[in-house]
Amino acid sequence: MPPPEETSPRWSDADDPYYYRRPLRMRELLPAVGIAVGAGLFAFYITRLMLQRTPLKVERRPRVRGAERVTDA
Repeated sequence: MPPPEETSPRWSDADDPYYYRRPLRMRELLPAVGIAVGAGLFAFYITRLMLQRTPLKVERRPRVRGAERVTDA
């Protein structure tokens, strides 16, 4: 195995970044902001539907024998 000094030169610059970040303008951010707002509204709508739906199984209170029904007169 060759010593580390004699390794391939192509691996020596592997740590160098090959990309750069440029500041985005509002016009470029607008689609991402729109998608984020749409996803938030969709999640809100689905959550609201789940909280307002009628339960599939209605839980009833057990009847007590001999008790009379009290009505407001």
